[in-house]
Amino acid sequence: GTMNINAIYNKYPIPKILQMHMLRTAAVGVFICDHWNSEQQISKKLIAETLLIHDTGNIIKTDLNYPQMLTAKEKKQIQLWKDKQKMLKEKYNNDEHAANFQIAKELGASASILYVLTHSGSSKLRDVINSEDFNLGIVTYADLRCAPHSVVSIDERFDDVIKRYYKVDHPLSYLEEVEKRRTGNR
Repeated sequence: GTMNINAIYNKYPIPKILQMHMLRTAAVGVFICDHWNSEQQISKKLIAETLLIHDTGNIIKTDLNYPQMLTAKEKKQIQLWKDKQKMLKEKYNNDEHAANFQIAKELGASASILYVLTHSGSSKLRDVINSEDFNLGIVTYADLRCAPHSVVSIDERFDDVIKRYYKVDHPLSYLEEVEKRRTGNR
């Protein structure tokens, strides 16, 4: 049978802050679906299920040298988290997107979820904006509205990304690229 979300979050190295982020994005996605009054077809189930697991491999890009992102209990086990992170980085070639996809497959995610996972997110923003698939748009938008600790405006979210990834070896540390995403390249 299917695992409940807590069982999934406990099975993989997913810090509490990341669990809360995925729960928040799913809540935002469901909220949008519940208020959707467009002719465009969307699937609340698909959106919620994708958002609940979309960042399962993100420990790969979590900066564990900044333990303010960890709970007190997680901080006490910092070496364990670093070991799990190292293992995942090696297993997925330091690519959180590959990890997210592979974990979704391990969880038995549907082809639809795998499609949305692969074709949504801020890194695919240009394609999402030009897509007719509103499931991709809602998943991307919900993710963009959720900073590590709360639901925020799009601008606050991009400001947060810029602050958190400043001088970190990650695509989000390239300011011009982040600013392009902020404006959707308008």
